[in-house]
Amino acid sequence: MTHILDLFCGCGGWDEGARQLGHHPLGIDNDPDAIATNRAAGATVIQHDITQLNPHNYTKYQGILASPPCTDFSRAGKHAGIHGTTGNLMWEIPRWINIIKPTWIACEQVPPAKKWWEHFAQQLNQNGYSTWVGTLNAADYGVPQTRKRAILLARNDGKPATPPPPTHQTVHLCTTSSVMERLRCLLLLRFAAKLDSTMMGALRPQQPLLHPHPAALVPPAQPMPPLHSLLPL
Repeated sequence: MTHILDLFCGCGGWDEGARQLGHHPLGIDNDPDAIATNRAAGATVIQHDITQLNPHNYTKYQGILASPPCTDFSRAGKHAGIHGTTGNLMWEIPRWINIIKPTWIACEQVPPAKKWWEHFAQQLNQNGYSTWVGTLNAADYGVPQTRKRAILLARNDGKPATPPPPTHQTVHLCTTSSVMERLRCLLLLRFAAKLDSTMMGALRPQQPLLHPHPAALVPPAQPMPPLHSLLPL
């Protein structure tokens, strides 16, 4: 079992995944509601301000998970970036990494923060880590929503850092306009089919010809059925 430290555990998304793999990470967060939720799910957590903790007391941990608050980076947030009240917590990640020197690292943030993962990756490369930075879509891994996140992966065990292969097929969603266009085509096809069957019925003789005669092959003129009867219901 790998000793894993989750620096911003929140309600425990990373932690639940780690437990399903047989690990039991230690989570840290200062939000009491998030801590209560994570603890109720069976996690081991510490409620504390991460900036006030000493990483030297956690050097036994080989893996670090980090999903710092996204409010200062999110498109729906304050747009303060790394200089915001919660955005500057991003700097806690290199502080802890420099002291603990874990074997592997996995970090997650909203896409606008990707440039900071790239910045951290450059520093990790200089310290012997293999890194990967990119954007992954949660829908490709079984989550029923298109939630895209910027990811930083790093490891120093001699193996390359690579993203996990998708476990679910990408589905191309139809837009409202494309759905309406397809519906219109289906209605037109149904109208054409009904028109064809109605016209054939109007032209088809109703009684068999007992005495074929050239004149008898010409069907009597019949009135055109009203247009409303040809429209699809």
